[in-house]
Amino acid sequence: MKTLTLILSLCLLVFLTGCNGGYVTVEWPPSVPEDYPPPPHKSEGVSVTVGTGAIYPVELHIPQGHLPPPGSCRIWYPGRPPGHQPPPGDCARLSHRVPLGAWLIGRPSEESKHVRVSVYDQSHPGIVVVIRVFDLMTGRFIREEVPNY
Repeated sequence: MKTLTLILSLCLLVFLTGCNGGYVTVEWPPSVPEDYPPPPHKSEGVSVTVGTGAIYPVELHIPQGHLPPPGSCRIWYPGRPPGHQPPPGDCARLSHRVPLGAWLIGRPSEESKHVRVSVYDQSHPGIVVVIRVFDLMTGRFIREEVPNY
């Protein structure tokens, strides 16, 4: 009897409140800023230079010994010193484990002179917003790619 009363109460509650559905508008693909501010003067002590208020890397200052080996990846937390980053590993495995606010740094075997940074959405796990490619030796930005979904 208590179960029947509970079910009827829930049905009445749904009926009285109505079935007002909501919706969310999402811009897809996410927009990428058109201009990036220059990196700070003498910024060699930081691992990544990002634009003011932006989540996108503008320039990398990751020491060679802290980059993942060719053919592998590393989860990277912007603002954290290189020695305090998680270890490198398999790209396919790590790409499913990137937490909010982190990036996936990759060294493709076929692009030995480049470092690829997959920037993940700040509020939706597993969504790559943009991929930025940098020169391995200088850390300078080369190009930007839109992820394939």
